[in-house]
Amino acid sequence: MQERSTDDVGQAEAMPGDVLFGKLRPYLAKSILVRKPMLASTELMCLRPGPEVYPDWLGYLCLSRQVVEWANATSEGVKMPRTSWEKMGEFRVEVPPLERQRAIANFLDAWTARIDALIAKKRRMVDLLEERRSTFISLAVSGSLNPGPESETGNRFTPSIPRGWRLLRLKYVVEGIVDTAHRTAPGVPGGEYLIVRTANVRSGALVLDEAKYTDEAGFRHWTERGIPRPGDVLLTREAPAGEACLVPQGVRLCIGQRMVWLKVPRSGPVLGTFLLYSLYGDPVQEYIKLLSRSTTVAHLNMEDIPNLPIAVPPRAEQDAIVALIEREVDRVSKLVRDLVLQLSLLAEHRQALVTAAVMGDIRIPGAAA
Repeated sequence: MQERSTDDVGQAEAMPGDVLFGKLRPYLAKSILVRKPMLASTELMCLRPGPEVYPDWLGYLCLSRQVVEWANATSEGVKMPRTSWEKMGEFRVEVPPLERQRAIANFLDAWTARIDALIAKKRRMVDLLEERRSTFISLAVSGSLNPGPESETGNRFTPSIPRGWRLLRLKYVVEGIVDTAHRTAPGVPGGEYLIVRTANVRSGALVLDEAKYTDEAGFRHWTERGIPRPGDVLLTREAPAGEACLVPQGVRLCIGQRMVWLKVPRSGPVLGTFLLYSLYGDPVQEYIKLLSRSTTVAHLNMEDIPNLPIAVPPRAEQDAIVALIEREVDRVSKLVRDLVLQLSLLAEHRQALVTAAVMGDIRIPGAAA
């Protein structure tokens, strides 16, 4: 087996039958069998099988647990771990006769196709559930779950609202709209203060995966305009625009670049939770899309945010609507978590099957032992 290096020329031509293998995170140990001519970038090794190696078998070998673990074990670097051909070339595996390689590949083609079809079906179910959740929230915050008499507003994004509701611009709903400097507080190892970046806000929740923290000095500097309070709302302006979450209890935090802090008055016209869900309603999301039509990336300017359209019902009705939304969100979230777990198990099963087949640990129909 040969390796076509891409380090010197920047790109290498990959031909049908080659295997592209990621040598740099986030593509480390990911691989694909080439079916048509293409160019491989510097993030990939181009593995070309010799005459005694069946390309499809090599493709499955690169997906096996042993190869993936070897790539990770031989990688170097902290921020961007990478492996090399010299290290990957030291991996040893027993190569079966060509005819058996072909039988193994044919066996895996059939079984992985079944698993992949099931994975695709479950991913589609996740997508449908998330669409249902979004639709339910949008209907709830617009008063459409229980249709009744309506009032015309003249607003293109919210043409009508239930009687007794008010259509207000965001600036009349909150007591302050605060952004930060065009940079993010530097992370400090062992820091106690959370830095909320756009990556930490998804689907109405604060996500702490790969969260960064700063120290007291950084916290004081990045909260000179005020400290977000529990129940306030954090909104993303970009990457992506229009995601939001509540400030949780017991977490001292500051906001990073492209984040906005919405100061929710404790006795104002809207509850923080109702405002949060309203930001995911169709009127606000359509408003964001319209503002972003002239750009390649959805983006909210600070001067646009005060004009976001918010339909505001009486406080008692807000409480009832929030309770309905949270029951539905909890139900859908549980179903999504179950499906995500099933997807993880299917991916593990797929890799285990591939590993067992290419390593000769299972009997392959039609192949000599």
